[in-house]
Amino acid sequence: MTVSGCGGHGHTSTVASTDSTAAKATANWTIAARTFNASIQRCARQPNPLKGYWADCTRDAQRGYAKAAAALRATATGSRSGCTAAVVRAKSLERQMTEVLGKAWRANRAFLTAAGYHGPPSLFAVNQRADRIATRDTTLADRLAPALRRACAR
Repeated sequence: MTVSGCGGHGHTSTVASTDSTAAKATANWTIAARTFNASIQRCARQPNPLKGYWADCTRDAQRGYAKAAAALRATATGSRSGCTAAVVRAKSLERQMTEVLGKAWRANRAFLTAAGYHGPPSLFAVNQRADRIATRDTTLADRLAPALRRACAR
């Protein structure tokens, strides 16, 4: 199965059919996280957005991320200790990423819809933090892939 991101950022990955379920779920989540983060970063730079712009601009990436995150959370940890540790680490990265990207999404929505933005003084700082953590955590998840394939193989 081939899964690819969008937004012109070149995040394309192939998930081998021989991978464990945990490795597939982690790889798919990583791609979805990069895509959702890229969508937030790109959509936040719109100079004069119209009403409904934020929801329309981020909708597909947000839904894709939610689906991939749910699939990763539903992944069983397995009975091998190496598999359990790797899956627990992947799920920890997912929880942190979901929180950070969710905060950035909500802050931008509130700001763009004049719904009463009550976040940090700089929306730029919120987006920059989300981008920094997304880059770090997806890189860490990529590094987990060999451990997941090895320890969680069927």
